[in-house]
Amino acid sequence: MVQGVVTDSLTKEPLPYTSVYLKGTTEGGMTDNNGRFSFKTYRPEATLVISAVGYNEYVRLIHPAKSSKFNIALSPATYALDEVVVKPKRERYKKKDNPAVEFVRKMIEHRDDYSPDERDFWKRDRY
Repeated sequence: MVQGVVTDSLTKEPLPYTSVYLKGTTEGGMTDNNGRFSFKTYRPEATLVISAVGYNEYVRLIHPAKSSKFNIALSPATYALDEVVVKPKRERYKKKDNPAVEFVRKMIEHRDDYSPDERDFWKRDRY
């Protein structure tokens, strides 16, 4: 029988819903609301793995044949994040070297040259 309690190493609070299993097997489960776990195994030796989101994984060789009880304290994992810059306004679109922007600018400049009302050959029907 493998049983024990999983806690946070800093706060000493129990860690519910922590994954507890024997490596390379389907034996194991999750801790309850109080951080407790227990399961049966008939292996003479196994590697116990305990993992939770935001904590470093705990790995230990155990001998379950000797009814084992564990008190495990998981340490919080630390992550290095990249710098984030928050600006009050969004960056303006850069027009330089963009052929689409130049094309639309020329269309706007010459819109009156091609107005349908200014051309006598232009004809339209109303539906």
